[in-house]
Amino acid sequence: MSFVLDGKNAHSCDGFKSSANDEICLSPISVVAGEDRSRSNFIKAINFLVGLFNGGEEDLLCGHLGCTSFLPLGSVLNGNFSLEFEMNGVLYRYVLELERGRIVYESLHQKRAKLYSYLFVREIDQVCFLNEIKIKNFGVTEKCLRHVKANSSLIYAGAMQGSLIAKKMASSFLSMMGGGAVRDLQDVLPGQVLKAADFFYNHDLLRKKMVNFLVHQGFDLCDVKMKRSRHIPRDGNPIFYYVPEIIRSCTRKPDGYSVTPIWLEDRKFMAVFVQLSVLLPALEGGGVVCMDGMDALVDPEILNAHLGMFANFESNVNNAQVILVTKSIDVLGGVHPCQAYIASRVYP
Repeated sequence: MSFVLDGKNAHSCDGFKSSANDEICLSPISVVAGEDRSRSNFIKAINFLVGLFNGGEEDLLCGHLGCTSFLPLGSVLNGNFSLEFEMNGVLYRYVLELERGRIVYESLHQKRAKLYSYLFVREIDQVCFLNEIKIKNFGVTEKCLRHVKANSSLIYAGAMQGSLIAKKMASSFLSMMGGGAVRDLQDVLPGQVLKAADFFYNHDLLRKKMVNFLVHQGFDLCDVKMKRSRHIPRDGNPIFYYVPEIIRSCTRKPDGYSVTPIWLEDRKFMAVFVQLSVLLPALEGGGVVCMDGMDALVDPEILNAHLGMFANFESNVNNAQVILVTKSIDVLGGVHPCQAYIASRVYP
């Protein structure tokens, strides 16, 4: 899935054309910069859609995923979303309108030739709470979705009923937030490292790319292997997990190599290791990843290398995108003006 740029920003991503429409451009890098509050409001907005598409049963007025403050009217949850994105080589437009914490309008359109045609259009009468739904080529019938609650999205309901488009859209938004966990070097948790290790164990090709990236960035290592370990809790049922081990050349060792568990490395190394477990699969699958606080790596060369993977067409053949949410506008110092644009500030 890729987010689409409007015409006024098309110059910022020369060479990254949409596979669905030559007139549409895709930005490999987007930047949301500002104070803590504006940054968190952007993350809340994305989190809101992730939760709506993958859960959707909670009352929106209850602060679902902490999103009640990002809309212009503050605590009164009124407002709307309008997104254009590419998924599986097709352009889509999703529109959502909220009023007093309830969905009053929701639609998903698909671009065919030069025109958008609807997959579904849903309008809800706030007086009698009557769902008016039109569905075409969405993979489910109107009857299946007629009784969906006003605080639940048709994307979520459609995915539950087997709509392939809805499932793909929900999973794409969920995976987009996979990189938001590492906010700065002090926040890298052992669980995140183990999760990244499990991923690289099951994706050996990406593990090799991760090693090549680390070597090219000057880290002293030959390889990173995942060692299977076991923990036996009180209930007696063993838990298996993988611990990254850093392999380095060492002439003092009989086999010429030394092995060090990742826990003895500095936090910078662990942060890059975790972030690569999110960035590399996004590049591989042409996805969108939202990274909050990547500029906290401090080392500009690492950040430039991360961005370079997305800005280079040879390494980003699938039009993957990264959204940087950052405190400092200085992050743009490592980005060529033709490779990024600054998103409009998100006001509380």
